[in-house]
Amino acid sequence: MTSSHSSLRFQVVESVSHPGARLNEHGVVIRDSGGWVVDGASGLTDAHLTPGASDAHWLMDRLTAHLGTSTILSPATDLLTAADHVYQEFDGLKVLPRLHQYEYPSASVVGCSFSMGTLQAVRLGDCSLLLQPSSGGDVVKFHRSLLRDLDDAVVAQMTQTQAKERMTGSDAYTSALPHLRKNRSLINEVDGYSALTMGRNRSVVPDTLEVHVTQPSVGLLCSDGFWRLVETFSLYTEHDLLPACQRKGLAALITELRSTEHGDPDGLQFPRLKGSDDATAVLFEVVPS
Repeated sequence: MTSSHSSLRFQVVESVSHPGARLNEHGVVIRDSGGWVVDGASGLTDAHLTPGASDAHWLMDRLTAHLGTSTILSPATDLLTAADHVYQEFDGLKVLPRLHQYEYPSASVVGCSFSMGTLQAVRLGDCSLLLQPSSGGDVVKFHRSLLRDLDDAVVAQMTQTQAKERMTGSDAYTSALPHLRKNRSLINEVDGYSALTMGRNRSVVPDTLEVHVTQPSVGLLCSDGFWRLVETFSLYTEHDLLPACQRKGLAALITELRSTEHGDPDGLQFPRLKGSDDATAVLFEVVPS
């Protein structure tokens, strides 16, 4: 990325967070020089461990609260500091220890900040960041999360079960719970994936990315539910998603997403874990000062 522009600044264009069901367990934090998307997940049991509307919502709410008051030292430092505060709050609830990792709430997170021509980003789990020159060209992004590969394997299993047993998508998901629980045990393991968890394995190592930006660019922070536009439904590619966000607006893309989900509620045409998922995105630009 090269340009004659010597001074660039960060600005958020718009953000959206839309529930896939009754309760939205996603959160957004907007700062002057950056932003965050938080995707909460409850434990894979019927137990309720926190005072929140759900354990996922409690974790999302507390994490976004702490990220919103961070000192913006760096996205990675801010995330780990916020995580420490949330651990303290969860431990203060005096929850009886659970036997399995999958019983605890967890979260995927992506965030970035821009300063002195450099965009720094951090990620846990399967949230996404894209950055592309405003004039078009190559997209900078995080590598594909192992969590997506693990979910793909579960979806393949669900698809086979649906075809054999003539199940609904919801029943197929229930049948896949043992596989999903096994995957949750891989959080923060050497052969697993990083995520924020209230379980015992809190030795989180976030993915980080640093990009020296020297020309006007457009970027996106989003949850895996919004990323379905690319990987699940193939409505866009990673190269034309950002121009579509700018041209149509995020609300219009959410409408497209929901229309596609509702047209295939059991995942027969587009196999996936859940018929509808919370979808969250932050569209931003790096522009001349």
